[in-house]
Amino acid sequence: MSSLEREVAEKQAAFAQLTAENEVLKRKEKVLEKVLSCRDEQLGMVAALEERCVTRPGWATTGGGASGANGASSSASGASSSASDSGGAGAGGGGGGAVVVHRSCFGSDAANNVVCGPAEAQEAFRSMRKEQVVPQYKAFLSEVSAALLHCTHPCCDSDNPVVQKVTAAVERMGHMLKHLVLLNSPLMRQLLSMNLETGQPAAPPPGHWDVVVSSLQLTPQQAADIAAVYDLYRGLITKVYDERRLILTALGHAPSPGGSGLGCSMDGSPAAFLQQLQADVLGGGGGGGGRPLVGGDAREGIERTGLAADMELIDRLAANMDKEHSARTLLCCFFFGKVLAPPQFAKVAVYSYPYFPDSLAVATAVAKAPGSGGGGGSGGVRAGVGGSGTGSLDGRP
Repeated sequence: MSSLEREVAEKQAAFAQLTAENEVLKRKEKVLEKVLSCRDEQLGMVAALEERCVTRPGWATTGGGASGANGASSSASGASSSASDSGGAGAGGGGGGAVVVHRSCFGSDAANNVVCGPAEAQEAFRSMRKEQVVPQYKAFLSEVSAALLHCTHPCCDSDNPVVQKVTAAVERMGHMLKHLVLLNSPLMRQLLSMNLETGQPAAPPPGHWDVVVSSLQLTPQQAADIAAVYDLYRGLITKVYDERRLILTALGHAPSPGGSGLGCSMDGSPAAFLQQLQADVLGGGGGGGGRPLVGGDAREGIERTGLAADMELIDRLAANMDKEHSARTLLCCFFFGKVLAPPQFAKVAVYSYPYFPDSLAVATAVAKAPGSGGGGGSGGVRAGVGGSGTGSLDGRP
């Protein structure tokens, strides 16, 4: 009898373990579905941008493209406003030109559509500089900070006018940010590595992102989803870094100690790094230092062969850096668009100040939190950003 009881207990334990594993797999499947929807959206945006998303005759020859700082800023701002006001209009909606609508990564699932086009608006995003983005971003922070002060916890009632105001602001800002992430990655890297108050390069103090996470009051499901996608990201990026180390070693370029084997700082520009590396190779300072030095035609042949090999490696390195950028944009889309509610997006922005919201840093803080359960109450609104907010973001004392 005791042997039967022991066997039953073992089978029950095995069943419980399999059930738990099945739940984990189901959660991962849902996360992957959301990640794939992010990728589909981004691919659709890129394809639409390449096609200019416009079908009206003569658009390529018409003038009026945004020029200069004010022109680019107003053009991009107009695109953001049209996105939030479009109400999900399909192709052929107002404005005289065809529009292409995609589901947005940022904000709510309802009424947050992105209108791609015209060409001058797309170019405006590509040419935007921090001097244009930072004032708009600070105005957004002032708007949502004031609104969140009057929003009672958990600030998620879609019928609440305050929540509606915050959601509309998030959708406008999200429209601009998602285009900058895809079209102007140098600017995004610059924003992520600077103090928005001083305008100078700076890193957040230790524990900064833990404070941001505590303000979100994540549900257990949200925390689990973020932890799952973080694990997925780490799996992808580990392979990317391993490949990069091999490429850099073949080029004779030692990976930097603080760069995760990147060979360049995370705060630097991959494009600038590639240009410098290419110049080193062409100038004889690249990875060919170990090649035999012989005379005449033989040496020239070896140098040509070595140069071709180095240039091929640089192409592979550029593709490798593109993989990292793709992984980061996926994480950004998932975190801000598929997990957080618009008021939570606003909280991330407010509590991140004077630094720009970093989806990877916040996801890392969530994943490393005990139990990945989120939680925690929110503190007071940070002063500054053109305002002097005090009290709780959730309307609590």
